[in-house]
Amino acid sequence: MKRALTCLLILSLAGTIFANGLSLNSPGPRALAMGGAFVGLANDGSAIYWNPAGLAGQESAIKLIATDIIPLANYQLAAYGIDTEAEMIHYLGPNIFFNYLMGDLALGLGIFVPAGIGTEWDGADLLAFAGPPQIDLLGDGSLMVTNPYAGKEFEWMSKIAVIDISPALAYQISDKVSLGVAANIYYGMLELKR
Repeated sequence: MKRALTCLLILSLAGTIFANGLSLNSPGPRALAMGGAFVGLANDGSAIYWNPAGLAGQESAIKLIATDIIPLANYQLAAYGIDTEAEMIHYLGPNIFFNYLMGDLALGLGIFVPAGIGTEWDGADLLAFAGPPQIDLLGDGSLMVTNPYAGKEFEWMSKIAVIDISPALAYQISDKVSLGVAANIYYGMLELKR
């Protein structure tokens, strides 16, 4: 009975949870390979992101990691005759982790990109969204429909990213117990062109 109620509670809450398609979950190749289940292990410089207590007991090190995101997207809207694909762009997310060990005390600093993505479209493929057509009445009483935006260049792009600057401190109490704390200072960027 207890399991059934727990399952029912989890299923009822699942409908209220929203996905975060911007989260990269990749500071560290090992963490990425583990699907983000690195929190309990956290035994390298990326522990600043996953679990700062994991910095204690490690050797001093500098860790550089880069994540390359290549979003692929397409858009179709038959009513406007649109069938297009986004341009293939590489978005590089650099991650730098520094750990300095002083006996049982560890100091760390991480500068990394925990979330971000972007996309760019060929503006010529999306002219239908540029505005209504222009209708002119000709001298003979007929109508001429033209697109005043034809031949003009339009940019359709969006980029969003978060940079996290995270100083950390960890202390190893024993071989199996460490305490850690990290401050997260976020800088967000959003760019839209239409």
